[in-house]
Amino acid sequence: MLWLGPAGATSALHFDLHHNFNVQLFGRKKWVIFPRAQQDSLYLPSTLRLNHFSPVNYEAPDLATFPKYRYATPIEFVLNPGEVIFLPGGWAHYVKTLEFSITLNYWFVTWRQYIGEKFTRQYLRRKLSKIWRPGATAATT
Repeated sequence: MLWLGPAGATSALHFDLHHNFNVQLFGRKKWVIFPRAQQDSLYLPSTLRLNHFSPVNYEAPDLATFPKYRYATPIEFVLNPGEVIFLPGGWAHYVKTLEFSITLNYWFVTWRQYIGEKFTRQYLRRKLSKIWRPGATAATT
């Protein structure tokens, strides 16, 4: 994903399911990240329609409505041009563009995650049996 944005653009506090490399190509962005273990303090997964978004407004948290948020410990830093952050899946984050910015985002899953999320051995066998038969040549499949 290629992100282009003006100064002041923000993302809501959220997490992604998959690991993420975020490459800052131009401009600077402020990042605020929270380890996966703090999801409960961020009310994640939430009751929102997109439950990977937190109902907490990072810039103006309502502690009366979201009292557990006071126990969250944000890690804040600025990502400069040429820098890369690796963000593990499940880590919540809030991002604010500090100046016109170009960013490249690459989400990925490990083989173990892919197999665990999408397939079982039995499922793979059924799928493969439809396209490959032992002993068959390319001309007969």
